[in-house]
Amino acid sequence: MNSPQLLSPLDLGSHTLRNRVVMGSMHTGMEDRAKNFPELAAYFAERAAGGAALIITGGFSPNIEGSLSGRLHLAHRPGRGQTPRDYPMRCTPKAV
Repeated sequence: MNSPQLLSPLDLGSHTLRNRVVMGSMHTGMEDRAKNFPELAAYFAERAAGGAALIITGGFSPNIEGSLSGRLHLAHRPGRGQTPRDYPMRCTPKAV
């Protein structure tokens, strides 16, 4: 495969990605429990450090109907613990 642009920066307007490597959405089984968020954050940070400039997360639902496990952890409820928004901040310095 000849992809000379793959490792070159990509200007998206408000952000410039360091390369064009994308990690697609995958379910890790850690998404439905707030206690797993630190481990999930580390998982994504490791992939960002490994070279993925854009990581598409998966498995988060805004309501119980879309939950993979049929339960909605406390982090999805206002004012409770961490939320899925907490880990992009942990990954951003390495990913962008």
